[in-house]
Amino acid sequence: MKIITFLGTNNYFHTTYAHGGMTHLTELFPSALCHFLHPEELLVLVTQAARAKWLDELTAQVAPLGLSPVPVDIPDGHSVDDLWQIFMQLTAHLRDNDEVVFDITNSFRTLPFLTFLAASYLRVTRKVKLQGIYYGAWEARVPASTPPLSTDISPVFDLSPFINLLDLTTATDQFLKTGNAQSLAELLPSGSTLQTNLESVALGLHVLRPLDVLQKAEALPLVIAQSASIMQQSLPPFQALLERIAKDYGAFGLDRPLDPGHAADFLVRLLDVVGWYLRKGQTVQALALAREWLPTRLCCHFGLDPMRREDREAAEDLLNGRPQARSQTYVAGWRRITQHSALENLWSRLTRLRNDVLHCGFRNGGQSTATVLSDTQKLIGDLRSIAGQWK
Repeated sequence: MKIITFLGTNNYFHTTYAHGGMTHLTELFPSALCHFLHPEELLVLVTQAARAKWLDELTAQVAPLGLSPVPVDIPDGHSVDDLWQIFMQLTAHLRDNDEVVFDITNSFRTLPFLTFLAASYLRVTRKVKLQGIYYGAWEARVPASTPPLSTDISPVFDLSPFINLLDLTTATDQFLKTGNAQSLAELLPSGSTLQTNLESVALGLHVLRPLDVLQKAEALPLVIAQSASIMQQSLPPFQALLERIAKDYGAFGLDRPLDPGHAADFLVRLLDVVGWYLRKGQTVQALALAREWLPTRLCCHFGLDPMRREDREAAEDLLNGRPQARSQTYVAGWRRITQHSALENLWSRLTRLRNDVLHCGFRNGGQSTATVLSDTQKLIGDLRSIAGQWK
């Protein structure tokens, strides 16, 4: 495990740093942190002036631990180019899968900001394992009250939860934009109801299981509300992100979607999911579900079971304009629907485009990518329009 720390040119003052039931008296917090964590390597980012003033003292203080600080020269940070050089030095001395602790106690001006960025960057590019971002809070010291301590007691803060919030924000944004909850689920308590529910909604969207999505989304706002107390204790700002998820995905929710009394709400929710796929650029899923919406609507209209294969095939016979024995019972009712000709036309167009897309372009006369995208937008717009006319 490596500690990456900074030294400046300030006059640092003695204090007793306290962390995890341990204490250490020093004017240099990197020394205290090494006594607390026992790293294998200590990298010290220093300007020339800081190296001259403090490096020898730090070397002497950590020598009993078998450590010899490795100085990493950085510029003074007076320009953007300087800041880029510092950032590169923050990242240059780490290998893949290293365990690293950052100490920002003696960093100056923009360096804490760069450290947080470097920590996030390194976890992606080199898969480093961040063990903490520490700050020795000398300014938050309190007077010593118990002998034999004769100095102030200064607390030590681990700021890595703020990096966790950045991860959660990024993962939530990914989920809201794409429906992919894998990264978010990995950051939630393992096996928790919240993790399970989010994964179920996301996987249902991913593999085109709208019934699962509707049922799991129904429970989502309650699950998120029940997790509020835990989130308030660990990462209070994350609750606002969860509430955004509840708002965006909870709108799909419908308990017992196949209950005949819920038919209208069921059909509306399915159209909402079609629209969600379209907005997220998931054209294949949008087309597939849009096509399935039409026979589902007919099944609901005629009191058929939309999950029963024979009933769906009867509805498809009507949409194809070729009634078979299984659909003869419904022909008269079908002809009385004002939009039946428009529905047959829309069904034909949706089916052709869906088939073209699912064959991956491996057929003569396949549509271009641009045509598929534009036709999908138009077809789903037509579907929404005719659904509105058909109440």
